[in-house]
Amino acid sequence: PNGERNFHVFYQLVNSIGKKKGGGLLAKKGGLLADSLHLAGRAPRSFHYLNQSGTMTIAGVDDAEEFELTCKAMGVVGLGPEHQESVLRVLAGLLLGGGGQALRTDVLDGPRERVRAARAARPSR
Repeated sequence: PNGERNFHVFYQLVNSIGKKKGGGLLAKKGGLLADSLHLAGRAPRSFHYLNQSGTMTIAGVDDAEEFELTCKAMGVVGLGPEHQESVLRVLAGLLLGGGGQALRTDVLDGPRERVRAARAARPSR
């Protein structure tokens, strides 16, 4: 519907890139995680999934602050930093692949490689 945003976490993520507040997880490793998501310099309006309503901001809501709370909540429910990073990579992949745009598979390479390594390290049954 016009005038209403969809899936706030996408706006939170995009609007947190490059900001000190809300960037705790994104600033990890000297900002390399934020860089690897390929979202830097992009506005929410540039993503098909986010530009459908025409509402990019909500009065009185700080997306970077909300993103920080979202990341803290992921920790509270038991998602460690590596799992949180995987969630952010999936979100970035959805944004970058939305609307028929080509999905950059290198965005998802990190978690996929860790899964392969973890599977290879499992003892055989």
